[in-house]
Amino acid sequence: MTEGSEFLTRIRKLKWINRWGLSKNLVAENVMEHSWEVAVIAHLLGLLARRNGERVDPAQLALAGLYHDATESLTGDLPTPVKYHSPQLQQAYKALEHEAVEMLSADLAPDLGAEIRALLSGEHLNEKEAQLLKAADMVAAYLKAEEERDAGNNSYERPLGYLRERMEKLSCPEVEQLFAEFINIETRSRGPIRE
Repeated sequence: MTEGSEFLTRIRKLKWINRWGLSKNLVAENVMEHSWEVAVIAHLLGLLARRNGERVDPAQLALAGLYHDATESLTGDLPTPVKYHSPQLQQAYKALEHEAVEMLSADLAPDLGAEIRALLSGEHLNEKEAQLLKAADMVAAYLKAEEERDAGNNSYERPLGYLRERMEKLSCPEVEQLFAEFINIETRSRGPIRE
């Protein structure tokens, strides 16, 4: 095998890893689909933040969104309630993610590996960009949960409330702007953030 060939093989596995493993799903969502959606949302949030005068790079945010869950090609998708159940589990998962970053970037030539390592870990993002990436991930999850709920899947009521609270705690004006400018009127009328 040539250097780098394992990297793309691993990344392509993301399409087989389903999200929301602890929930009944009317529409399956895999990690690859989710990553693309996060990339688009992160890019839009970056554009809004730049318009607000923040020093962010929307293109870097889009790349970060594409790679933000790439380590799950090795770890699988650990459900949020498990991942954050205790400080010990959270610390163990962070260590596992770090190891997955190293394994994925080691699949590449050293010069490419260093660039990919930065994308996988998010270390290339400034504080505001990291906040926007986290927000994009939450918005994508919120939209998925809302889609399921609107299709009659009541098991997503609890995740919707949880995600609303998490988005509120971020205090990110760009999320409110995103919902006001880019999310359809039905979703906007409920709003992700309480007024």
